[in-house]
Amino acid sequence: MTSECGTGGSGQSSGGVGGDNELAVLATVYRSTRRDGCYVFMRAPGDVDSLPGELRQLTGDLVQVMELELSRERSLARENVETVMANLRTQGYHLQLPPRTGEDSVAR
Repeated sequence: MTSECGTGGSGQSSGGVGGDNELAVLATVYRSTRRDGCYVFMRAPGDVDSLPGELRQLTGDLVQVMELELSRERSLARENVETVMANLRTQGYHLQLPPRTGEDSVAR
């Protein structure tokens, strides 16, 4: 299920116009009502209706919890900020799954 996270790539900016603006991304963060610890980051303003159907089935309804500006200087609790930013730029969203526990691994 990590394919939605798009962990591939170098994490480098694709260049282009924008200078310092290219280094920061405004994100809206949504919490899943179906799965504890599951969050979806979307490039702000986020339109949850634009998310793939499979992802919407996994998350159920999404509740907005915050907006934040992501940059290389900012750290996130569970995710690599550059990976999140790259996913927001390329696919418009980033899925953060809850950490796996030993019990989850056996059950799946």
